Amino acid sequence: VSVAVDATKFYSYKGGILSDCGNNPNSGSLVVGVTDNYWKLKESFGSLFGEGGYVRIAPGNTCAVCQMVSFPELSS
Repeated sequence: VSVAVDATKFYSYKGGILSDCGNNPNSGSLVVGVTDNYWKLKESFGSLFGEGGYVRIAPGNTCAVCQMVSFPELSS
């Protein structure tokens, strides 16, 4: 799922589950995994960023991840 997020705190992210971010979407990302404890996002910052190019955020609207969502709709 393609989303817009507030990535302001992503630039200093080194690992773990991020739960303290802003509420103003300013970057695009992909939600690639969801668990009860975190949502995993793939970033475009490259593999040296965060956890091999990924960031984990707390579930819900953390980093404004639920404000602008886009996904394909398949028709038959």
